[in-house]
Amino acid sequence: MKKILTLSICLILLVSATSIPVSAAQFATVTADVLNVRSGPGLSHSVIGKLYEGDRVQVLSGSTPSDGYNWVEIWDDNLHGWVAVEYLGPIG
Repeated sequence: MKKILTLSICLILLVSATSIPVSAAQFATVTADVLNVRSGPGLSHSVIGKLYEGDRVQVLSGSTPSDGYNWVEIWDDNLHGWVAVEYLGPIG
């Protein structure tokens, strides 16, 4: 029982450490002129679409570091992929 409790606490700490500071509702706005949406978290993944400044996206995951950026999984009406969180801001 102690192992399960310890594992649960570690998991909670890990999840909270990887959360992104966009908004409590998990929506964000694109702040870059053009933002590539990739098939996975990193520059080695292919570009599957583009978003533009002011586009609103739903953030589906906490951040994953890769290639000097922190990547989050996003959903935009017709596009599902990964973007660098550095180019997202809060809904304003």
